[in-house]
Amino acid sequence: MKILILGLLFVTSTLFGASIVNDTCPYSGKPAKETLTHTISVCCKKCEKRALKDLAGTLARVTDATKCPFSGRKGSKQLIIGFCCKNCLKKGKNQGN
Repeated sequence: MKILILGLLFVTSTLFGASIVNDTCPYSGKPAKETLTHTISVCCKKCEKRALKDLAGTLARVTDATKCPFSGRKGSKQLIIGFCCKNCLKKGKNQGN
């Protein structure tokens, strides 16, 4: 079920032109690429601001990409995080697990 939801998030964001929320990779500081992304969810504007302040720290808290890493509630807003390379992307996807 999680794979289906994450797939739908990716397709939706791709079709509607959603862009990444960061300019630089949260791990290396190098420019982020639009093609290397990971989508997480947050529940509200307050959690969105908190997530954007420290993307690497936020990724470390994620245990379920459909739930807010701060409140644990179902996410209503998706944040698409860009990475510079496949290694950083893999690290981002595996951080909270």
